[in-house]
Amino acid sequence: PSGVDPAAVVYGGTQLFEKTQNEMKRTSLSISNPVKLIFVHSGKAVESTGEMVQKVAQKHQATDLSETFKAMGKITLQLKNQLQTGKLDGRLLSQNNRLLDTIGVVGKRAQKMISQIENWGGYAKITGAGGVRAGSGWILVFAPNKHTEEKILASGWETFTSTVQ
Repeated sequence: PSGVDPAAVVYGGTQLFEKTQNEMKRTSLSISNPVKLIFVHSGKAVESTGEMVQKVAQKHQATDLSETFKAMGKITLQLKNQLQTGKLDGRLLSQNNRLLDTIGVVGKRAQKMISQIENWGGYAKITGAGGVRAGSGWILVFAPNKHTEEKILASGWETFTSTVQ
């Protein structure tokens, strides 16, 4: 276990975790403008986090995913900067999800839901380790306008909202 989940609970707020060669570094982020997010449940993953990590490691051995991991890191830093300046570009979430799909952690059900969210004008990515055989867990969604938010909340999917501040 990385310790990310317990640290987020203990310290609260918005946290950035960066893995260096020797450690996991945690930084509390100061958010300039609150951002409302929606979480959509794609279904419980049947795979454990360990199984998903092993799946990605095997894929990385077969196909070098280093550039994909670097791209994911760049997106994370862009999101951090945007949250701190108050100008969130939701497209980064969708870009990150495409990279997560590339490494093989986004199931078909979650991807179908994310495609629908994007068709409604939203931006989305899975959270956590993902899952492919059934659900992929929770999907993080940024709805840039009221119309998109209403579509998602009226979808019949299990949802909850949260504000990052």
